[in-house]
Amino acid sequence: ALGSHIRGMKDLKNVFFELKDNQPTCPMTGLELNGTRPAFLIDMKTSKNKGTNVIAGRAIREMGMAAVQSVYGTIDPKTQLIQLAPPPAKLEEV
Repeated sequence: ALGSHIRGMKDLKNVFFELKDNQPTCPMTGLELNGTRPAFLIDMKTSKNKGTNVIAGRAIREMGMAAVQSVYGTIDPKTQLIQLAPPPAKLEEV
């Protein structure tokens, strides 16, 4: 069931998009985040960047975690990168 992994308010995260021409955009790649490509929320618990926290999956793939961490600080990919609108098979893992 969608949302069964949400037990309370502590499971909800603040999401901040960078907007370009009123469209959510990845701050690292400039790609429009329109639901056609994977996008990730960076859980900002310990991030040094307190602004935009949604990036394109391509930023991680092509630029690497070192580049992402140079902007956002140390990130544990297993616990601090959360895919937005994951495919159904991935959603079952949550």
